[in-house]
Amino acid sequence: MSGNNRRTLNTGFVVTVLGLALFVGSGTAFAHGVGYRRLGMSAVALEFFYSTGESMAYQNARVYSPKDGKAFFQSGLSDEFGRVSFVPNIQGDWRIMVKDEEGHLAEAVITVTEEFILGSGEVSAETAAGSSIPMGGELLIRALLGVSVLFNIAAFVRKCT
Repeated sequence: MSGNNRRTLNTGFVVTVLGLALFVGSGTAFAHGVGYRRLGMSAVALEFFYSTGESMAYQNARVYSPKDGKAFFQSGLSDEFGRVSFVPNIQGDWRIMVKDEEGHLAEAVITVTEEFILGSGEVSAETAAGSSIPMGGELLIRALLGVSVLFNIAAFVRKCT
């Protein structure tokens, strides 16, 4: 091979290697990053707990917007202390539900005003209804109480006759 052919071969090899290096490294070079920023927006924070006072820690939580009561606005888990927080974007009645695997369900409806969204108002709890009895358990308890009342009436009637 002549000197010019070697130089062309070496130059072509170097260009190819540099091109491959740029191509392989471009995944990092052109990737997007991540970040965060602190917002000055007002958040609603609620704490959910059982009738015993124990927090509903790490339980399924859903927040429903006044705009759409069927599709949830936010979902996740309550924190270690049974707290759920969210930043409302419109005024109205927001529904927050926390449910555990045993069927215990706590629900709150919070009224968010336009003043609150603008940063100068408070939210109010329209209703805060919760139950530490598993769903469906209330019917069982009522049925057992009804049967107990019937047995007591039958026992009383039998004793009197």
